[in-house]
Amino acid sequence: MGQKIEAAIVLSPYKGEIMKNHLSKIRDLMKEKYNMDLLSYDQEFLMKILKNRQKATGCTNIEAYLSLLGKEDEAEALYDSLHISYTNFFREPLTFAILEQVVLPTIIANKNKGGQIRIWSAGCASGREAYSVAMILSELLETTEKELSFRIFATDISKTALEEGRTGIFSESLVQEVKVKYLNKYFEKDGKNHRIKKSIKDFVDFSWYDMLDTGRANPPESIYGDFDLVMCSNLLIYYNARVQREIINKLKKSMSDTGYMITGESEKRLVQNHMELKMLTTPNSIFKIDRRRG
Repeated sequence: MGQKIEAAIVLSPYKGEIMKNHLSKIRDLMKEKYNMDLLSYDQEFLMKILKNRQKATGCTNIEAYLSLLGKEDEAEALYDSLHISYTNFFREPLTFAILEQVVLPTIIANKNKGGQIRIWSAGCASGREAYSVAMILSELLETTEKELSFRIFATDISKTALEEGRTGIFSESLVQEVKVKYLNKYFEKDGKNHRIKKSIKDFVDFSWYDMLDTGRANPPESIYGDFDLVMCSNLLIYYNARVQREIINKLKKSMSDTGYMITGESEKRLVQNHMELKMLTTPNSIFKIDRRRG
């Protein structure tokens, strides 16, 4: 692991300026304040974030930044920068088309009357992905004769993003990808903004959860896993290969024996050859659990 750090330092934008002891001090400080292990991150991503923070704070060298990092405000800013929260309504149209036309109808068909559909949106940010799935599922359940319920567990490490999700208020620019029929049916005007209606909001539970938590395989609020669908988009790419495997294994273990997994388009290559996960069709980033491959 030490060799990887030194290699990253040499290849980093700082070139020879960051010495191993400087990075070790930064690691120690963030470990002490937030119990965060910087070695979990992709080193190129980490170096980029450090360079950006140094530039944003006006520090001319890493020594100056390290001194500033000892102050609470900058340590928190670095922490937030390492947890990028980004999402969108109905992001990646092909994935959502398959979700609406194939995946969710199959899940509904396999459920017994009175059953519950369980979904985990991991790294949910402000919950636009989770709300998108809730709208599609609500539409589908209106057309089935089965009496089914559903719950979506939306988790993130950013408390700010979670609060935004719980509030469910989005600006005009953020709802551009929402179909007009959904906008009229599932949102209400709130000044210049749009607010998710209670009829949809009640199906989505927001809670704090760290995907690197080795003590829990799934969000505590869900009590147990057995998810019919887990969604983890644009989160794996920020971590190193070891942590990526650990997160994929955690998601896999939380799935039901007939469950599905959705990743971001840029991450499907990380999952393609994973045991027990089989790409649904090509090209897309939807995977089906297949315990026989384990």
